Amino acid sequence: MYKIVTYPVRELFDRVWTTPVLQLARQIGVSDVALSKACRKAGILLPRRGHWAKTVEKRPKRPTPPDSAESITFRVLDRSVFPPAPPKAPARPNPSKLNVPTNLADPHPLVREWLRAVRAAEDFEGRVELRRVRVLYTRISRDMVDRAALILDTLIKDAEKKGCTWVWKGSFSSSNLAGSGTFCLQSKLPTGSEFMKRMVLPAGSKKCA
Repeated sequence: MYKIVTYPVRELFDRVWTTPVLQLARQIGVSDVALSKACRKAGILLPRRGHWAKTVEKRPKRPTPPDSAESITFRVLDRSVFPPAPPKAPARPNPSKLNVPTNLADPHPLVREWLRAVRAAEDFEGRVELRRVRVLYTRISRDMVDRAALILDTLIKDAEKKGCTWVWKGSFSSSNLAGSGTFCLQSKLPTGSEFMKRMVLPAGSKKCA
């Protein structure tokens, strides 16, 4: 699992004066401490701290290389015996933000039925109780109804544009995305919920028609 790599002193001298020690150590497969120690033992002067931060014009001249025909050896891990690393998954694009309108125009059927149920429902412990009706299930206070309707309508319509179809399943609404399985919308509307992070909310929300 280990192998021996050998570098002539002159070659290593040239490399430490063209590549930072930390970077060169990684290329060889040793620590920067081990590389620095081997160079000092072979009489190779190393660039001083801050050398690579300076512009080329302001860097000190390269010293005279050591007059040595010897070689420096390192015992490093043989990475060729390991299987290749799996390819990295492509980066997922950041989801685009949705602009929420200030007025509810032509609400989605699911939102329209939800609004009817909300207006007819009673409040329980400060929230609108919707457990016994077949509509989008939300747990919100009465004063958040108008804002919630705008957010739900925007979210559902945007999902349908992307190929989703919405169906009712028990106590929640489910969306089927072509080729990607099924996921559920459990509408958490207080500030800080995950899907609201994609919303650009209007400065002021008017009452829903």
